Formats: sequence, C-alpha cells, structure tokens
Amino acid sequence: MQVEAAGRLEHAAQLHQARRHHGQVRHHVAAAQDEVKGAQGIRQVETRGLIGTTFTHRDSRAGDPDLHTHVAVANKVQTRSEGKWLAIDGRVLFKATVTASEVYNTALERRLSEALPVRFAERPSTDPGKRPVRELIGVDPALNARWSQRRASIEQRQSELTAAFQREHHRPPTMVEARALAKAQEVPDEAARNPAKK
Repeated sequence: MQVEAAGRLEHAAQLHQARRHHGQVRHHVAAAQDEVKGAQGIRQVETRGLIGTTFTHRDSRAGDPDLHTHVAVANKVQTRSEGKWLAIDGRVLFKATVTASEVYNTALERRLSEALPVRFAERPSTDPGKRPVRELIGVDPALNARWSQRRASIEQRQSELTAAFQREHHRPPTMVEARALAKAQEVPDEAARNPAKK
C-alpha cells in the first residue's frame, strides 16, 4: 500500500513539474516573437507570429532524468498587412537561443521556488570558460552524478582525446584546441544515438 501511495505522490510531482515546464516554454516562445528583432535584415515587417513545434523529452540521451523541450521554428512568417509569406533572418533567432534559455531557466527557478519549498545555488564548476549551472540545494551530489551518465561519458571521451592529442603534439591542447576536441567527440555521440544516420 505504501509503495502505491509513493508511486502516486511521485506521479503527482512529475505532473506538477511538467505543467510548470510547459507553461514556461509557452511563455518564452511567445516572448521570442516580440523580442527577437534583427538589424541586418533587408526590412522589418509586422507578422502574424512565429510558426513552430515543440518536442518534449523526459530524459537525456543516456537515459538520465532530464525534462527538456526543443523548439523548432519555421523559417517563414506571414506578414500582418498583406498576408505574404517571407523568409526570416534565422541568424538573429539563433543568436537569441542562449539568452532565451537563460531567461527560461531563471523564470522556472523562480516559479518552482514560489510554489515549492526549494532553493537553488550555483554548482561549483571546474571549467571557468563555461556558464555556471544552478542546482537544487539539498540534493546529494552523488545523486546528481548518478543522473549525469552522459556527462560522465563525455568527460571520459574528452580525457581520451586530450591524452591522444598530448601524445601526438607533446603538449596539452590550448583552450581553442580543447573546444575543437570537444566538438569532434559530439559527432560519434550523435552517430551512436541515431545509428540509422550512419
């Protein structure tokens, strides 16, 4: 009986989290329509809004719990005045993705903190070149590590590539070279995830 009750409680918590997550996604996609404007386009026109779709995933590529949503936006918009379909300058939208992600994370954190007795703090980072990650206070770091299998496999592969680089060049990689090694290791990861694309 207790196991059943615990299962129902866990399900209710997941629904609560999913509702807050999807509310934030809707809010920020709507805000992007109004706030992302480009200065490099040939002209700026009033449109009827962005067209897009969302893909929600509840876990990472490695199967770790990771509720997240990808938003794919069409590169066409319809003008408000004439109803004409025009291409958008996707570079402006692409540049705004990091900002939109940060705004989403901050707003979701605020809403969760208002609704639940939780607090967040920056996780210590070993890489000064990366943005800090915020975590729930009170979650055992060992549990976070257990739910970060993909991160562990990436770091393992990064170590292997760095060691191979050092053997070949007789020196450690520079920051630029290290980033290139990290980027190169993402390609096999994609192929492993989608074997049909090989």
